[in-house]
Amino acid sequence: MSRDDFATRLQEAAQRAREFARDYVREPLHGDLLFRLDTKCDLDSAVETLWRDGLVPVWTDLCVTGQINGTTVIGVEHSADLTSAEGMLGVVGPHLPAHYHKGDRFSVHRRAWCWDEEDLAHLREVQESVWSLDSRVAADELPELPSMEVLQQRWSADGDPLAAIARFAALHTLTVSFTGAARPQISGERAAKSVHSVVFEGLPDQPWGCEQLTRAVPHATSVHLEAVDGVWLSGRFSERVERLALLGRRLEGHAQLPRELTSLSVTVDSITDSEFAELVEGVDHIEALHLRGTRISDQLAVLLPQRFDIEFLDVVDTGISRETIDRLASQGLRMLPDYSPH
Repeated sequence: MSRDDFATRLQEAAQRAREFARDYVREPLHGDLLFRLDTKCDLDSAVETLWRDGLVPVWTDLCVTGQINGTTVIGVEHSADLTSAEGMLGVVGPHLPAHYHKGDRFSVHRRAWCWDEEDLAHLREVQESVWSLDSRVAADELPELPSMEVLQQRWSADGDPLAAIARFAALHTLTVSFTGAARPQISGERAAKSVHSVVFEGLPDQPWGCEQLTRAVPHATSVHLEAVDGVWLSGRFSERVERLALLGRRLEGHAQLPRELTSLSVTVDSITDSEFAELVEGVDHIEALHLRGTRISDQLAVLLPQRFDIEFLDVVDTGISRETIDRLASQGLRMLPDYSPH
């Protein structure tokens, strides 16, 4: 596909996305178009990113994500796979609020992005409308955001990211993505009392203050810890935590898990029987255990259901034998892989 042809198709699709969004949002959505990829850019820069020597993404979805200084911003998501054909250019409507009813209108700023100084200045103007935010600026520079319930925060500094967001009174769901230079240290000095779900992505291979997590997010019921290499654990998880996920190449240290868990996910390269026993020491019940991709022994797999009264077990790509899988399935356990006839 030629560059000019792709540029024409992309601009036409963006215009359709704007027309589509006008049926849902309050704002007029007028002015020029900007595209949000890794940064905000004009049409030529968007084409430069997406069109590569005659190849384009297999699929590209366009959706209105905001209006800044009289310019409509089009969010772009696309596949990593490329094709020499036209590729699919899809138009996606704006994200609908919960309990949406046909004919309702809502602010286009309900879901917001803050990636640079222009975004930050605009965010201060529309903060009352923001329900969800994707932020790449320092958390302490953000305005009060009284209605924000969902925050995805990029963190590239030292210090305590939870203390920085504790002031957001409505915040319920938090994701912190750490960059390679980040050296977080949870202090627990300021508690984010409204947060019920916390996700840490890209944790460094070193202690980061896990022992202070209970003080920092005292009402969290879901905790997801994902590390580049080792997942460093320490202290004690709150008994309020119902869902816990640990992802990395290996586990380091030890933390006391809650006595009962609705869901426990452990995804590491491998775990010995003794290491797993140490991890779950003191745990009485696990409703759903996810070990997908973690190498375990057949002996451990056989012991798990009765030891923790498990109702669902995921052992895909764990290396256990088909014989052991069939033995577990014969006990009436819901599990993956599922080789039962349907």
